[in-house]
Amino acid sequence: MRVAIRGEGYSSAVEAFVSGNLLAARACETLCNRLPAYAGMAGDDATATDFAASYDEAAAEAVSALAGLVGGLGSLGHLAEASLANHLAADAESVVGAAYRPDAPPSRADDSVGLLVGTPPSSLGADSSSLPGWASVVLDFLEGVFWPDADTDRLRDAAASWRSAATSVSILTAHCRTALEGFEGELSPEIPLAVATTQDLRVRIDVVADQLATIATSCEAYADQVDAKRAEMLDLLEQLGIELGVGALVTGALSLLSGGLAAGAGTAAAGGRIAAVSRDLKVIVDALRVLNGSTSAGLRPVSATLRDSRSYLSRLVAARRTAMTERGSLRLGREYGFPRRWLRSHEHSGSHTRRDHIGRSDQQLRERLANESGPPAASTFRSEREAERAIEDAISRNRGAIDNWMASGRFKKPFFADVGYDIGRILVRDTGEIVSSTKVRLVLVKDSSMPLGWRLLTAFPDL
Repeated sequence: MRVAIRGEGYSSAVEAFVSGNLLAARACETLCNRLPAYAGMAGDDATATDFAASYDEAAAEAVSALAGLVGGLGSLGHLAEASLANHLAADAESVVGAAYRPDAPPSRADDSVGLLVGTPPSSLGADSSSLPGWASVVLDFLEGVFWPDADTDRLRDAAASWRSAATSVSILTAHCRTALEGFEGELSPEIPLAVATTQDLRVRIDVVADQLATIATSCEAYADQVDAKRAEMLDLLEQLGIELGVGALVTGALSLLSGGLAAGAGTAAAGGRIAAVSRDLKVIVDALRVLNGSTSAGLRPVSATLRDSRSYLSRLVAARRTAMTERGSLRLGREYGFPRRWLRSHEHSGSHTRRDHIGRSDQQLRERLANESGPPAASTFRSEREAERAIEDAISRNRGAIDNWMASGRFKKPFFADVGYDIGRILVRDTGEIVSSTKVRLVLVKDSSMPLGWRLLTAFPDL
């Protein structure tokens, strides 16, 4: 196959992917920052449980899929950059007497970010104060009737947040179009795969945007249903109060309400009317339960669709980083497409690589050995960038073993690799000597919240 590389097309694609990555990250962070304000918005009565369960599942899948879009765009940015670097290296090698620089300086792809997202708070549980005081007293006389207590104002605010996120995500398709236009100007063996992958990602972006909009519509529908049925209930409660002779009911003068209602409710006619209104109110509540059930059913496919997209995006993030040489042969890179500063997203829930094993001074290593009786040595990577590179290479060398471990029932597993280059320093307890190391020890734990299904617990230079 003839190869014709201008470079501008690749650079344009890298810019499109990275700018899309940053836009997706901003949309994801904005949404995740807003969602805690909507905790408990569905209420906690019997009409709320189905909607809350469906919404909570869809919301969790949605933010995970959004984080997946962030990672997918960043991964494609790095892949496009790696391909361009391979072609530039091949050009340099083809010139007799030219100096060959295997390590190009960091470029735009290094600006891409990765995100770790948590599970949004449940929408079930809060108790809205939407019921007027006078109606609350009347309702106490009705057996088996309850007030739907969803917070419809917050439901509509949540809908606006989801719709805003959907709009931001839909814009990302333009970034894919720009990348595709860039690839059109290049001729190389990997271009068809790059085009197909970018087209697939564009489809997934549309899918995610549509599902976010569906969540918004469901929140609005739920709020409208609750408000409409509440209005019907208030009409009946008001009529009942008037029929029972409680003149203060409509004005809300509660000082006169309790006694008047109790006296009016004591007659046989009033008892029959109360029973009739109770039945009518139950019919309204049952109708609301049916409507909310329909809204909940509309959310369930959202979770399944987003779960499928998240799975695809996770594979894209974890895709083998490969680039084609000028001769068409594969040049293997690292097995996983880690964004720059990815290590920070792993530093939680007890993980401590950055805290304990990066940039430590010799004195700090000595203090650690003095304070801890167990380890035979204390070690440190020189910098976070060098640590990430060494850990990535160690993970790449253990790819098969990691896959086998992920398929097993074991929660935690250590791995080891000699990466073949100096990665840091080790202070040996027995000799007091400080030596350099080319070996990495790392410990992984399973974590379903992470894009690859595992989290780095710790990593350090080893003897």
